[in-house]
Amino acid sequence: MAEKNGIWVCLIIVGLLVGSGLFVYWKFHQKKPEFSDRNFNLTVSQTGDGDYSRVSDAIRAAPSNGATPFYIHVCAGTYNEVVVVPLDKTNLVLVGDGAQVTKITANRHPPQYPTSDSTTFTVYGDGFVAQDIAFENNAGIDNGQAVAVSITANYTIFYRCSILGYHDTLYAKEGNQFFRECDIYGTVDFIFGFASAVFQRCNLYGRVSKYETVTYTAQGRQSLDQKSAFTIQGCKITVAPDVGPVQPTMTGFLGRPWFPYSTVMVMESFLDSIVNASGWEEWMSTPATHATYLEYRNWGPGADTSGRVHWPGFKVVGDASGALPYTVSQLIQGDEWIPRTGVPYDSTFLSN
Repeated sequence: MAEKNGIWVCLIIVGLLVGSGLFVYWKFHQKKPEFSDRNFNLTVSQTGDGDYSRVSDAIRAAPSNGATPFYIHVCAGTYNEVVVVPLDKTNLVLVGDGAQVTKITANRHPPQYPTSDSTTFTVYGDGFVAQDIAFENNAGIDNGQAVAVSITANYTIFYRCSILGYHDTLYAKEGNQFFRECDIYGTVDFIFGFASAVFQRCNLYGRVSKYETVTYTAQGRQSLDQKSAFTIQGCKITVAPDVGPVQPTMTGFLGRPWFPYSTVMVMESFLDSIVNASGWEEWMSTPATHATYLEYRNWGPGADTSGRVHWPGFKVVGDASGALPYTVSQLIQGDEWIPRTGVPYDSTFLSN
């Protein structure tokens, strides 16, 4: 009898341990930003049951210079419009029903529109957050520099979004910016700009053009005095799913210096075989003499650094102290403003 009781006690203990483990797992994976389950201030819907049918109209109706978050639900649908978040529309939060079903798209491109005027979705208002929405410039692969998203704002977050384009997809122009679990698609210089931006746990998908060359970043730091850098952390750098397996003729570069002091850190990321052995490409009109390009603890078939460029500013970082300045905590001071949004993030290095 005692032996049977002992067995039952063991089974109960095991059950409790397994149950608590599953509960912790469920809590971790079910955690959402605080705005996901709250009442929205406005709803955008194409089925007639919302406050507005256009995203632009909802943004226009939001209060100016808001000190607290203003929540707009963008229901499933494809919204064909050019959208601008003005400078005075601060702390707006746009939440879709998923990047697969909620999309804002437009088709502006040269020669009708220069690069800066081609943007589908432009953000000027500080404190902007987007979740579960796709942003697209569908100009196509042969229509030049056509921007999907342009951001000239501070404390902006894109979470679980898709940003789709080809040449110059995402213009991270100015401010502290954070991208978490986003899918970003493009061909040439498709993440570019002067901002300080961290891309964390994102998929960077190269869409191979007729040149079969992908340039993932074109960071534009112009001087040593400028606070400007990109960090790619815990990301997957590869080709778009519809491209299929990486072909021997395809090649990609982690970045090239749009301006002389271009600064990019690639850390704790998977680099697929599309990444050229040299890693980085020189810009024809901008010598790479002053560029800072760093790699830290990457892995995958494109992560071998033995054939990398021999530029003065290229370095394989050997310890955490050298990588720390490029983390969310230090590069964009994320500990001071991301927690209040409820968006998950890794403050320094990846937690798992």
